[in-house]
Amino acid sequence: MNNIKIKIKKLFSIISSPSMTYLPGNIAFFLILSIFPILTLIGVLTTRLAINIESFENIINTALPNNVAGVLDSFIEANKFNS
Repeated sequence: MNNIKIKIKKLFSIISSPSMTYLPGNIAFFLILSIFPILTLIGVLTTRLAINIESFENIINTALPNNVAGVLDSFIEANKFNS
């Protein structure tokens, strides 16, 4: 029981540290920055590899939010005729 109290006190000291005020903003910023290269990579891989585009578009539409799926669909459609 004493070990649990020590862990809880340590958790509260970490949460109350000054760096926790700007850490969530940094995480959100870099998450947003990492989404675009990942989406570009997925789009390029679907156009360059021998993947059935229609089935991949169905997976994208069911797995991702509508806005993200729309961006990927338009990217895939634009590159369909280039391959």
